[in-house]
Amino acid sequence: RAFSLILSDDQVKAILVNIFGGIVRCDVIAEGIVQAIQDVHVGVPVVVRLEGTNAEKGKAILDQASVDVVATESLSDAAQTAVNIAAGDTE
Repeated sequence: RAFSLILSDDQVKAILVNIFGGIVRCDVIAEGIVQAIQDVHVGVPVVVRLEGTNAEKGKAILDQASVDVVATESLSDAAQTAVNIAAGDTE
């Protein structure tokens, strides 16, 4: 539901998801992100930063999914990547 709400604004150029999973496992979050992207047919890049329990498994899930997701290592990288994408800079 969150992606649908965000995408109701036609000016959205990218979505940033920042997860610090201490109690909630990052692999479960990654599966939910992939499912949401597929269900909502998200038409913009999604930048994801996972940190915490099972973060590596979560990143692997995102890497293996056939959805437009950019996984980053840090929040600052995620923010910069999202800004660059929104500005049309793909480098």
